[in-house]
Amino acid sequence: MMKKLFILFSVFALVAGFAASATAADWNFYGSARMKTFHDIDDKVNAGTLDDDGNTTWNLQGNARLGATVKNGDVGGGFEYGSGPNLRKLYGTYQFGNNEVLVGQTYTPVSNYFYSNQVWGDDNDLLGTGQAYAGRIPMIQFTLNKMVKIALVRPSSTDLGTGGDVDVILPKLEVSYNMSKEKFFMDAFAGVQTFTVEELGVGGSEDVTVTSYVVGVGGGVNLGKAYVNAALNYAMNGGDYGLVSQGDNSAAYDAITNDIKDNATFGGLLVAGIKASDKVTVELGVGYDTNDLDGSAEKDETICYYVNTTYSFADGVFIVPEIGYFDYMDDNTGADEGNKLYFGAKTQINF
Repeated sequence: MMKKLFILFSVFALVAGFAASATAADWNFYGSARMKTFHDIDDKVNAGTLDDDGNTTWNLQGNARLGATVKNGDVGGGFEYGSGPNLRKLYGTYQFGNNEVLVGQTYTPVSNYFYSNQVWGDDNDLLGTGQAYAGRIPMIQFTLNKMVKIALVRPSSTDLGTGGDVDVILPKLEVSYNMSKEKFFMDAFAGVQTFTVEELGVGGSEDVTVTSYVVGVGGGVNLGKAYVNAALNYAMNGGDYGLVSQGDNSAAYDAITNDIKDNATFGGLLVAGIKASDKVTVELGVGYDTNDLDGSAEKDETICYYVNTTYSFADGVFIVPEIGYFDYMDDNTGADEGNKLYFGAKTQINF
C-alpha cells in the first residue's frame, strides 16, 4: 500500500512540477501519425541467380512522432520521440544576439538536409542514395549569425572487423553554411573525424589510424509553381564516419600490409516538382551513390528513381502515392546485386 501511495505521490509531484515550469515557459506540443503502405518486389541475388521476392508493408512508420518545443526568453529546447519508442531529439538552446549554443541530440550540420520528398520506407528522402546523412547525434553546436554552424559531435568508430582495441581521442568536427532567399537557397557542409585501432599486425603490436571525412553542397530554386533541388557530396570512409549508404562505404583492413584500404564515396541527387494546385504537388527525383574501395575490381553503385504526388485534404492531412525503382547494380567484386521495384503510399496526419 505504501509503495502505491509513493508512486501516486511521485506522479502528482511530476505533473505539478511540469505545470509550474509550463507557466514560466512557452510549450508547443506537436505530433505526426504516419502510415507506410507499400509493396516491394525485390530481384535478389541468390546463389548467382536473381529470385523474385514480393512483400507488403502495412505499418506505422518509425518516424511517426510526438514532441514539443520550448521557449523561455533566451533559453529554449525541445524533445521528440519516435514510434519505437525511441528518442529522436532532446536538446537545449541558449541565444545571445544572432548567435546560439545548442547542447543535446538533434540533426547535426552534416545531416540537416532534406531536398527530396521520397516517402518509401520511413520517408527515405534519398538518404544514402545521393544525400549524405549521419543521423541525429549528441553534440555541442554553435550557430553564428544564424548562418554558420560549428559542432563537436559524438564520434563514430569500428574495429574494422579485427577485434582490435579502438581508441577515440577527439569528437567529430562538423561545420556548415546555410543561406536562404525568397527565390533560392544554398548549403555547404563538411565533417571530419579520426580514430585508432590498436594491437594489429604481426604479433598484435601495431596500430592503424582511420580518417573519415565528408564534404557536400546543395541548394534549390523556386520557379513559382515549380521547384528544382540538387546536391552533391563526397566522403572518405563514410561508413566509419556514420554515413548511411545503400552500398558498402566503410574502410577495410589489409592484414598483409597492416594498412587501411580507403573507401571513397560520391553521391548526388536531382529533384524537380510542380505545385499543380494548392492541394496537389507532383515530384520526380533521382539519386546516385557510388563507393570505390581501394583495390576492388568494381565500384559499388546504386541508382534510384521515383515519382510521387502529394494530395492535401486539409491542413496537416495528406496522402502521398509513390512508385520507385532501386537498381543496386554491381558490388565491389563485380557481382550483380539485383534491383527493387516498389509502389504504395504514405498517409500522414499532423496534430
